[in-house]
Amino acid sequence: MRLLILVGSVAVIALAQSTQTMDDLHRRSLTALDALQHPAVAAEAIERRSAFIARMSASLRVDRFATPITTTAALYLPPLPHDQTPAVLIALSHEEQPQILPASLARLGFTVLVLDLRPDHLNFTRMAAGLAPSGLMQVQVRAALAYLKTRPGIDPKRIGLIGDSLTSTIAMALNPEVATAAIIDGAPDLRALIAQLHALNPGEPVDFCNIVPGSLEYGATEEIIAAIAPRPLLLFRIPPSISDYANSVYGSFHVSPGFRGGPNGNLADAETRWAIYTWLCQRLQTSTGLGGFHEESDPYPSLSVRLEPSLDSPPDPRFITISESSIESHFGQALPRGRVHYALKIARVQENQIETQLGFQLPVTIYRTGPEGGGQPRGRVIAMSDQGRQSLESDPLLTEALEHHWDVWAFDPRGIGQLAPKK
Repeated sequence: MRLLILVGSVAVIALAQSTQTMDDLHRRSLTALDALQHPAVAAEAIERRSAFIARMSASLRVDRFATPITTTAALYLPPLPHDQTPAVLIALSHEEQPQILPASLARLGFTVLVLDLRPDHLNFTRMAAGLAPSGLMQVQVRAALAYLKTRPGIDPKRIGLIGDSLTSTIAMALNPEVATAAIIDGAPDLRALIAQLHALNPGEPVDFCNIVPGSLEYGATEEIIAAIAPRPLLLFRIPPSISDYANSVYGSFHVSPGFRGGPNGNLADAETRWAIYTWLCQRLQTSTGLGGFHEESDPYPSLSVRLEPSLDSPPDPRFITISESSIESHFGQALPRGRVHYALKIARVQENQIETQLGFQLPVTIYRTGPEGGGQPRGRVIAMSDQGRQSLESDPLLTEALEHHWDVWAFDPRGIGQLAPKK
């Protein structure tokens, strides 16, 4: 097994778009997809739901992320608010949110919260804490849902979601309080998506909404839909193969209403908006239609609200936070401090020993960029392998990293390679 730690976010894009790397990722991704056995009927969907949600939450690191994230959202109240009103969360990561959408929903009697996820779409500032953009957006959605559930006057059992990517579909799967959803581009065919990623040219952007680390080991779009069923779900611009699967698995629950495919439009299209109005009114209100309602272009007032992170889920017991004070309390004294010492020379390949604690040194082979090994790197790739660091010398991933002007530091941690126990 190889482990690569990319020190800096640009490396994710630079490496992911090299030909050799993409060929390897394409092959392994399709192999993983072929190995999946999607839930076919209601009993299988129910049986596998909890395990799937747990693994998806772990991949996104939503439950173990406790660093405060505070954001703002726009709140639209109905003209005549009353107790136990239904609510709708609009969380868009791609589309420009037309003002007429939340205003119309408020006029229809909904409390509407608008959360703009676009700034988080390519936000890598929390990667060091293990939170990729896809996970960060889920943290924000969870905070918004927590706000709606606890706001006085809202019926927590009648909360709907409007979205425009796989992020929204995952959010519905992970949050059972979402009673129904209307989502555009929320159910990609991952086989087609992988082919699109494989065809990307260097420098072309990657849509991180559709990338959940490690998810192909246990599920695809089909598993996400199975985790949602039988909650009512309206999907726009859905591929035929995914639509067929959704109709089949929803049909096995024998519950109506269930799944429906919407028109191939976007939120700028009146037909799409009216399909959403009708869907939400029928699922979250007592009315079965829109009556004489019509959209109005007049400005509608909104309030700015602060959203705090939701920590409803207990921290993962496998991860604990250790402070210097807790260590000192446990051992009765402060531990001696280690100092990391190393010196680099101008050479393409060089061996070094890095002291990570008193009396212990890690062996490292350093591959430097530049004609003579003295170039200024864009960042550093930390690499390890079960076979020892020497096995990485000709690894295509590291070769590509060097070609993109990244230094590579190949380590042997305790018990591996040079530090493997002697037999």
